[in-house]
Amino acid sequence: MADDIVIDTPASGATISAPGTEGVQFTGHVPGVGRSLQPGTYLMANIDGGISLSVARVGEDGKFSFSIPTRHLSNGSHRIAVGPDCMMTVDCPPGLATVDIQVALTPSVQVTTPTAGQVFDSGSVMSFGVTVDNPGPVDAVTATVDNQIPVRFSSPLKVSGTRSLWWGNLASGEVPPGLHTLRVTATVRGRTIVPPDVRFVVDFTATTVASVSVPAAVQLANSVGVSWTGVDNVAVASYDVRYRTSSASSGSSGYVYPAALQRTSAMRTTLAATAGVQYCFSARARDHANRISAWSAETCTATPYDDRWLAVSAGSVRGTGSSYYRGTYTKLAPNGTASHAVTGSRFGIVARTCPDCGEVTVSVGSATIGKVNLRRSTTGQALFWLPTRARMSGTMVIKSTSSRTVIIDGVVVLR
Repeated sequence: MADDIVIDTPASGATISAPGTEGVQFTGHVPGVGRSLQPGTYLMANIDGGISLSVARVGEDGKFSFSIPTRHLSNGSHRIAVGPDCMMTVDCPPGLATVDIQVALTPSVQVTTPTAGQVFDSGSVMSFGVTVDNPGPVDAVTATVDNQIPVRFSSPLKVSGTRSLWWGNLASGEVPPGLHTLRVTATVRGRTIVPPDVRFVVDFTATTVASVSVPAAVQLANSVGVSWTGVDNVAVASYDVRYRTSSASSGSSGYVYPAALQRTSAMRTTLAATAGVQYCFSARARDHANRISAWSAETCTATPYDDRWLAVSAGSVRGTGSSYYRGTYTKLAPNGTASHAVTGSRFGIVARTCPDCGEVTVSVGSATIGKVNLRRSTTGQALFWLPTRARMSGTMVIKSTSSRTVIIDGVVVLR
């Protein structure tokens, strides 16, 4: 009899727009359970007289519930008939109930594999996954890489009653190394949905080269500039930069790893610098697969000691001016000297040049290491290197050799 099975929810004529986690949910009961339908009887749902699904068993209390996955229900009108599953019993008991519903589900599509920026760096196959929420019976998913290479998708896999997964793949050799774009087009419930493109990387080769450069061996400022670069077959993702220091009074320090220069995408910076310090930089490059090159060879730059670092003889004049290194200068007295204890292998002086400037000799300990003539046709600031020698220790003395003008702005000592 028709009332041997009753569908309680949804009500006939109901519109289904928000299914449960397992699909469109139905509940019902069997009046007088045990009379015509026994507890434990399997029930089958028939959709529009076509597809049939074994869905539920009648409980001891006569109640039953089941869900029909959304992939079996297109949007629109459907008649759901529920009766005994005669495949599961020898004697098919009587009973049938029907309910008419309207299905109005909104689908959505998302690329789940690869994630944005994902790197394919090993293996022979690249996999692509697309999830569809509220899938329908006749969905289709297509995709291309860079609008050129088609992705082969298999039939959708059931993830839940309201979600399916389309899984595709390409052989790694089909996509060259580099940055690529996956574009997906899905036809779901009669709608065309194009989710956001996903950028990914194919890179099977590690970054191999990084290098560092500086504007000059000596930088006449309160800071030092440095830049770096790397070479990768695809692209460098980030860099690590380190440096160590040395001075006339100390050997090389340990490496300093500034936090802002680790995993940085920047390629240059300026660091506040201490006068009289040599900074030696090295860098390494990292690719998108997190593979790191070796540290580069060191590249060094130095800032001079300010003239105030030097002890000067009587009669010398200390002055200030914005055009001088660190804003100060020292004008030596006629035949005067400026000096300081040093240890180094290369020496230089920063001095003023002018048409009536004089000459100085430079010595370390008892050895004279050079003479510098400051007379030039134009007035300005210049760095003068002394002839390179082996490492020397002692008092560095800069001596004016006449009564002509000698203005010392700084001293360079490299260990």
